[in-house]
Amino acid sequence: MAKIGASVGPKYGGNTFAGRHAGNARAEMAAIVKELKRRMNAIKEATPAALEEALTPTFAKAIYYTPVASGQFRASGYMELREGLKGPEIEIGFGKEGNPAYAAYVHEMVNIPHAAPTRAKFLQSAIEEDIDDIPKRIAAALRRVAKGGRARKK
Repeated sequence: MAKIGASVGPKYGGNTFAGRHAGNARAEMAAIVKELKRRMNAIKEATPAALEEALTPTFAKAIYYTPVASGQFRASGYMELREGLKGPEIEIGFGKEGNPAYAAYVHEMVNIPHAAPTRAKFLQSAIEEDIDDIPKRIAAALRRVAKGGRARKK
């Protein structure tokens, strides 16, 4: 987590007018910094849920756009949240680990007609449509947490 501090006046003011006031300011600032650290930690802990909250509507849209024949392909959709080396990571997709094997083919075949609302580029379309909203959703979820609320669960 980021280091947070606040200071007013000299650290060691001794028995001077400025020193006594600096001591009072440090004591008051310590309580404020403690609360700020608590909120920052809450944001860090809520980030995975905020990512999931932000991507859930986009994932639902991608599923809605996914072509359906037997339902197997639509059922292959996934949203996976994991802890990466630099923090939480989230991935939405279809055909994980090549199951079904035709996932990329169906996604890319723009020359095959689809009954609305299904389409080729179903995942790409959903992300492109929501590209401006996803960061706003993440920010809104984290703002709620910073104000003492919680990120919503799916």
